[in-house]
Amino acid sequence: MSLKRCTSKNNKKAQSCLKCGGGLSGLKDDTVNTCVCCGQQHLVDFYSSGTLVLTVAERPELRRRHIEPKEESPVDEAAQADFNARLAAFKSKWAETEKEKAANE
Repeated sequence: MSLKRCTSKNNKKAQSCLKCGGGLSGLKDDTVNTCVCCGQQHLVDFYSSGTLVLTVAERPELRRRHIEPKEESPVDEAAQADFNARLAAFKSKWAETEKEKAANE
């Protein structure tokens, strides 16, 4: 029995169990999927390059899920202050129109 398989997601072997070779149906990313025939559980990882990695659920330490951290965009202080001022003006106008609607009803 193999512990891990790296293959293209379009390959025939991508949909087969690591233990018995039976069919795996409905593979979902980052979840435990169970073989229909033998009950072996697999961890599945899909990558943007089209690669699928099946790992036996009993050995999660073999799994290397690479997630690239997002870069933090620099905050422009002047633009943020301008946005907050415009937002406060909009909220005050909105409150005034809501009061006028309530008074007219």
